Amino acid sequence: MYFSTFTTQIIQGGRMVIPAKARQTLGLTEGSRVTLEVYRDHIAIIPLDRSLAAHLAKAGKLLQGPSLADELMAERRREAERE
Repeated sequence: MYFSTFTTQIIQGGRMVIPAKARQTLGLTEGSRVTLEVYRDHIAIIPLDRSLAAHLAKAGKLLQGPSLADELMAERRREAERE
């Protein structure tokens, strides 16, 4: 889902001006760092702090899952019991 659509142009050196309204919406100011996520047919421009927060949230979900080391140790114990 998107909230707004803006049109801009790629200029010399591959530069692109992000329209003022888009910058305001994202809270971008001069010197703001962004992440570009390149997909098959589009690019998403994400403020770096939000991009990092999203990646940390994903990592946290992975870390909450079962411990692979614990699973391996349990498997080894079961194997030892069968011998």
